[in-house]
Amino acid sequence: MSSVVLLLVIVSYRTSSAYASTGPSAPAFVPTPSGRGTIDLITSCLFTLWPCVWTALHLNVPSPSLREWRIGLRRLGCAVHATIFPEYILSAALSQLMDARKIAKLQNSEDAAKLRQGALTNTHHPSCPTTSSHEIKEKWTVEHGFFAVMGGFALCSKETEGIAKSVTSSGAEKLAQLGLLPDVSSKTIRQRSKSGQLAKGIVCLQVFWFFMQVIARKIFGLPITLLELNTIAHVICAITLYGIWWYKPQDASEQVIIDITECTTCSELLRASGAFDRDSPDFANEVYFRPAQSWNRLEIYSLMAISLVYGGIHALAWNAEFPSVVEENLWRASACTIIFVCFWFGFTARSLIEGTANKICDILSAFLLWLYVTAQIFLIVEAFISIRALSIGAYDTVQWSNAFPHIG
Repeated sequence: MSSVVLLLVIVSYRTSSAYASTGPSAPAFVPTPSGRGTIDLITSCLFTLWPCVWTALHLNVPSPSLREWRIGLRRLGCAVHATIFPEYILSAALSQLMDARKIAKLQNSEDAAKLRQGALTNTHHPSCPTTSSHEIKEKWTVEHGFFAVMGGFALCSKETEGIAKSVTSSGAEKLAQLGLLPDVSSKTIRQRSKSGQLAKGIVCLQVFWFFMQVIARKIFGLPITLLELNTIAHVICAITLYGIWWYKPQDASEQVIIDITECTTCSELLRASGAFDRDSPDFANEVYFRPAQSWNRLEIYSLMAISLVYGGIHALAWNAEFPSVVEENLWRASACTIIFVCFWFGFTARSLIEGTANKICDILSAFLLWLYVTAQIFLIVEAFISIRALSIGAYDTVQWSNAFPHIG
């Protein structure tokens, strides 16, 4: 009997020590004092993160059949995706940037100019909208390229049975190579964009103030919470997304229609090139991100680098104070998992894409992907639930009067 009691005491001690805080903690909830309280901490992070992610999104042109509420739901889903998996959205955005540069370069090339000039001299189809302007009035920029890869053009031909279908990035590239991509001015593109410069300016000010507070807390030796660290990681991703999509039209909903149903020459050119067949990936009802299966090595390595930075930022809290030892170990394991998985897929992505990987590699990759998703979700959830037992000093505020030279 005494041995059973002793065993229960040992198990109780082990369990309590595993769930004990890793340092002295403040109460579970702190009301707003003269400085900041629990609500202030949460709202500060949420009002920095969510508007930053929301305004950073530059979605592709939606299908004309989509209603307003479905477009809003589509944007909300993408915002949630960008919050949970910012690395994939960043890599996909970089892929779009590379496609936009490529298409703009093709459209500005001498070969495309010769093709347009040939259409002018032959005058096979003077009323065709693709040759209504045989010379580009203005040089194509990345902005034009983005408009092309985001579904800004829709093709209406005999192959589509008279229905205008969105042109994908591969389709826009083929149209540029054939000299059939119509000229579009920057003014026309911007008229279709709904960029909110004021909203972006306000968000940038909020982000700047948030970073100033975090830096000041570090300088004065005040603890930075897991929620603030997680917010920093996501805000850095959102700011990078701002830079990549700087010239991409935002919330464009009107397409430029390329109608070649009455143009025999254009139809023959497309048919001869093998583009825009019935099952071709060159057009779709709605253009999405280019699938990861078609990414090149640079795009794959960019995903590795972004995941490494994201996991590295969370690894900075390696020696932070956690509500329990279990949560501390899970946080460390999650950060390491993200870093390890990004290297794994970086080295095996090509074989996975080409289908040359063996069955064991496929199974292990599927398991690691599931582990990666679990680690991502845990870091976000833990950032919020850790508020119940923050370290002493987490609610102390920076004395800004001591941050600047003063007398007295």
